[in-house]
Amino acid sequence: MSKQIKAGFPGFEHRVKSLLWGKIIGPKNDRPDYIRWENLVKELQEEEGVNRRQAIVNASLTFDCLSVIIADYNLSQYGVPNTSINAEATVSVSSRDVRQSYRENLRWAIDAAGKFMRTKEEPNDCPNDAAYYLYQQAIQDPKDFLGKVGQVEVKASSQEEIEENDRKQATKSIEDIDEMLATLDEENENNAD
Repeated sequence: MSKQIKAGFPGFEHRVKSLLWGKIIGPKNDRPDYIRWENLVKELQEEEGVNRRQAIVNASLTFDCLSVIIADYNLSQYGVPNTSINAEATVSVSSRDVRQSYRENLRWAIDAAGKFMRTKEEPNDCPNDAAYYLYQQAIQDPKDFLGKVGQVEVKASSQEEIEENDRKQATKSIEDIDEMLATLDEENENNAD
């Protein structure tokens, strides 16, 4: 699969801000990385006289946590070499074609995406194509992916509650039927005497 290089500077800036804003530290919800990044952007604009976009790119290069985002965009016009970004490069991930539930696919995708975010290492193989698709979604737009996972979990838990209630009602109905049959048997015995 070839890695798609994204265009559009507003998208890059938005993802950088979102990632840094989400890095909350301490009980007061401090965001030191975001504040440090903003200050660095202003400093680069004022002291080095670069335009805002160039300042954003240069400031972003100083944060290791942004390397995944930087690798997703073609920033060569801002002096970022495209050595880590090769649109022609292909990633070969073999599929084992194992049938799994949606939840198992999600679990694999989240684990593989977490490893990728930490090590920048793609998985060598995947259980099936659906799991790999979920993995790709997880690394391309983690926030949106986690939102969808949350929705699936809520839906699954409410479905489990419905099934549990149905089981309880079925058990209760069986108990009621058993009681009715016992009463009928008793009445039949009394009538037969």
